[in-house]
Amino acid sequence: MLFGSAAGEPLPKAKLLASLRHGGLVILMRHASSPRMAPDAAHANVSEAFGASAAGLADGEALILQPVPQGDPTLIARIKIEEWNQLDAK
Repeated sequence: MLFGSAAGEPLPKAKLLASLRHGGLVILMRHASSPRMAPDAAHANVSEAFGASAAGLADGEALILQPVPQGDPTLIARIKIEEWNQLDAK
């Protein structure tokens, strides 16, 4: 589980969980199955659209982003599918 800001600063799990509960975040997940045909230019590829933030994004891994009104969203976490249940673990 990678928690952190775009600047690479650690983001405590509790803060991420509180942010998710508050709302307003965008979660993008790469699905294990892909369409038979490659998407056209009108349908952005996550890796292309988010560059370094999405580098090496595995099937089932999610980017959690904080929208920014004037600019690119800020990556606040990357979470693998098998780690979602650990977010609320005590």
